[in-house]
Amino acid sequence: MWSAIDAMYRWPGITTARLAVESSDGGAESVGETLARMMLDELGIGPVQTQFELRDDTRHARCDMRVGRHLVEFDGRTKYLRTENGGVAVVDPDRVVWEEKRRQDWLLGYRLGMSRLVWADFWGDRRRLAMARVAREYEQTCAMFGTSIDDLAHLVVRRAA
Repeated sequence: MWSAIDAMYRWPGITTARLAVESSDGGAESVGETLARMMLDELGIGPVQTQFELRDDTRHARCDMRVGRHLVEFDGRTKYLRTENGGVAVVDPDRVVWEEKRRQDWLLGYRLGMSRLVWADFWGDRRRLAMARVAREYEQTCAMFGTSIDDLAHLVVRRAA
């Protein structure tokens, strides 16, 4: 991306383009995840690790973001809708919700906290409320479990660089 904008040093809007590239993260898999990461940055919570993965003998889970022992998940509605209704669920949406609950229970069993965000949390008055909630949930996780994940090192899936 840098090579694409290097030659545009006098173009209108180049400052905004540079800021966008500078703040980008290749681990973001959706606009919602990017907005969630920007919210964490605005709250001063970080550093943020995108696409954090854990695996044990029973399960594997990849989370959108991790800060210390706190996970942040962005939930777009399409994952809960069948494909014929504009979603991505190829199985019964009830099963998707059940599996999501089991996944979250498994993750929280490792003394991790979690915040969940949806589209409405990024706009208007709801944004202010969501930011206060995420800050509160993050602080609660830190108070209960600290910030180090050293005890999880044997479960963390390392991504190729």
